[in-house]
Order: sequence, then structure tokens, then C-alpha cells
Amino acid sequence: MTERHQMERQDLLERVRDLRVAGKTVRSIASELGVHRSSVHRAVKALAQLGARQAPLSDETGQEVEVSHHTLSPTYGPFVGRGPEMAQLRSALEESISGRPHLMMLVGEPGIGKTRISQELASYAQSLSARVLRGRCYESMGTPPYWPWVQAILSYARDCDPERLRTEMGIGAADIAEIVPDLRTMLPGLEPSAGLEPEQARLRLFDSIVTFLRTPARSQPLLLVLDNLHWADVSSLLLLEFMSQELAEARILTIGTYRDTEVSQEHPLSRTLGELTKGPYY
Repeated sequence: MTERHQMERQDLLERVRDLRVAGKTVRSIASELGVHRSSVHRAVKALAQLGARQAPLSDETGQEVEVSHHTLSPTYGPFVGRGPEMAQLRSALEESISGRPHLMMLVGEPGIGKTRISQELASYAQSLSARVLRGRCYESMGTPPYWPWVQAILSYARDCDPERLRTEMGIGAADIAEIVPDLRTMLPGLEPSAGLEPEQARLRLFDSIVTFLRTPARSQPLLLVLDNLHWADVSSLLLLEFMSQELAEARILTIGTYRDTEVSQEHPLSRTLGELTKGPYY
């Protein structure tokens, strides 16, 4: 099998799985692409055209196969996959670079390619001279609060000249250092953050982080990727909600990923997604 055929096979497998194709025959086609590749092409094309309807397809033996279309738009935010959906992501990135920010979600089951899609977008962002910041949530209960944000901030800070970093963080550096202690080593002499009531301290922290992200984005657009939000702590989600309201004219595209199979109505992320839909950039 040539490299091209291998790539086609992998792409077809992912496209069928992304759409959650139902039916024993179609699953068989997906696992035996070398024999029934043309049928898989027809099935995938039909799925894209069916909307919420069901319609019979015929495989190469003439047997009818029931195929149900899995909507590309779950309750909150778009499912983004390949083809037109990747074009949608690229368009959002280009608009964000021009000062029209966006916040989008990659949604789906484990293993359907969300990480690969975000990596493809990151490569495209770098080709447009945008900077890519990434943070990941983990299932472990021992992960510190704000962990995806800590990772994203550190990924920027470690590649930045200390004096420039101090300037870009401004007076908010001490607040950000409360959740990113490494900053005190990078920026010696930081004053302790002001003693405030918990709610006031959190609001000040949120404002300091968002102000910081907006500052370098003026000279170099940012792609911020937050992976596995279904495992995010509540504080991280609240910060995302705050940021979604404070993006006006910021050259920032924020991408979140999560598994919809792990997000019930009672899940903290459900509330956050509901809040995001009220904002102008989601």
C-alpha cells in the first residue's frame, strides 16, 4: 500500500468515526477500506448531506445499509472536523488575527482526532506568524487549580525575554505569580499581591491574566488551545467565562476541546458552555 493510500485510508477511517456512522455493514466497510473504499466514500458523502434524516445506502453487493447522520453541531458550539470544518477554523483564525476574536470548541468522543485537528490549526497559525499557547487538563485530582492556564502562561514566559515579560505583565505580574510561582524566579523582585477578599482576589487575577494575554497579542496574534476541558477545575472554567467577555478587538483565537460523552447537564463544563453562548465571540 502506497503512502498516499495509507493517508486516504486513515482519513476515511477518521471521517467515518467522527460522524459515528451506525450500522454493522458500514462499520465493516470502515474496517476493510481496501475492499470497499468506494462505498465508504459514498457513505461519508451521504452523511454530510442527510442532516438529521436517515436514508438507505447500497453497498457493492446491492444490500441496503441504514446510515444515520450525527449532527456536526452539538448543543453547545460547533463540532469541528476536517474539510469544510477545518476551513471554518482557519477562517476564524484569520479573522482573529485581523482583530475579530473567536472562541470555539472541538467536541467529540476520545480518539476521533481533536488533538490532530488542533495541531493542524497550530501549524497553520505559525505559518501566519501567530504564537501558539497550549494548556491541558488532566483527570488526576491532584492537579493544581488553573493548571491549563498555568501551562499556557509558562509556555509564553519561558520563551520571552524577562524584561519584556515584566513589561507585558505590568502590575498584574504579582497576581499571576500567585498561580504561576515560577514567575517569581523569572522576574525577581515581584511584590506580593495585595491582600484582598477571595472574590476580589479572583476577579483581580482574572483581569491580570486577560490583560496580559491581550498585550502581546497586539504585536503577535495568539492561538490559545485548552485541551480536555471536561477535566478542568471550576476555577479554570470561570476564568474562561471571564475571558470570553473581555476579548473585544483582541487578536486571539481560543480553542477548547472536550469529550461530550463525559459532560452531563450537571457537569461544571455544561454551565460554562451555556455562559459562553451568551457572549459575542463564541
